[in-house]
Amino acid sequence: MSASTPVALRGLLVLALAPACVDIRNSEVPDWFDSGSAQDVEERISWDESPYSFPADPADGLLALRHGLMGCYSQESRGDCDGGFVDSQEDIQIFWGPDAPTDPQACHFTPSAALPATVDVMVTLRPQFYTKARSCEYLVGLENGDPVYDEASDKYYASFFVEDATGGLFVLADQRIAHFDAGDMLRMKIRSIGRAYQMDAVYAYDIEAVERSPRGIAFEVLDPTLTLGPDHRGRVMRSTGVVATEPDDFGTFTLRTPEGTPVNVQLALELNRRGVEFPVGTEIQVTGPVLYSYSSHTIVLTQTGQVEVRSSPE
Repeated sequence: MSASTPVALRGLLVLALAPACVDIRNSEVPDWFDSGSAQDVEERISWDESPYSFPADPADGLLALRHGLMGCYSQESRGDCDGGFVDSQEDIQIFWGPDAPTDPQACHFTPSAALPATVDVMVTLRPQFYTKARSCEYLVGLENGDPVYDEASDKYYASFFVEDATGGLFVLADQRIAHFDAGDMLRMKIRSIGRAYQMDAVYAYDIEAVERSPRGIAFEVLDPTLTLGPDHRGRVMRSTGVVATEPDDFGTFTLRTPEGTPVNVQLALELNRRGVEFPVGTEIQVTGPVLYSYSSHTIVLTQTGQVEVRSSPE
């Protein structure tokens, strides 16, 4: 190496000719990983015990719309209902405004001048609830000159609830990606609403506006001496009790309040898939809208933020 060789080049040559002084690294023992631990998603929901301030006129609310079209539930005592038994003459009756489908093969709808109706409502359940609902009647023929109808059912994977100061309603929906969530305000144009075996639901609607509400979702505390009933349908209720049963195939289990009253709770399909469960003996507080289906009233849960675990079984 001559004296004229650049210093940087001489350094590189020295490194290249130097013997290796680093131990040879063997392959690592493959025990550095494990299965990890499951972490559930934290889904916070803002709650508010104060009632809503909308609509300004109760005559423009959900309760008036429902009562005006379909009357009271059996044993309902809200609004103008007296708690008596009200038997619907129609097992399925769906009302629609002037834009009802007119195809001869379409379902049978009852026209109504009250529809469409535009309402301001709070979304009280994440649009993620799966249900199979009777969606219409269709004409199959005549018997002694009278029309004979059969029933049709559809599957809805993203149903939700809405509520205002007067009451709440179940909304059948199948949008897999919703543009709103529980706690959002909607301006909704209801185009079709109906009752199928004492379960009321919105069948067709348009969302005209979505706004994040500055307040929480309103709820009522269920009297621990009472179980859920017609007066609670569609409304957000809160109940505290001890898990008394294992969930059935639909994710439904029963709480026992401190007074020993049974309250049914249903975990939505998504929560069941995530493995959310509450062992028998766990004391929990649940808050959610009440669904009436298959002759049973249940508080519906689609988010873990609707549950507060008070204590675990010993």
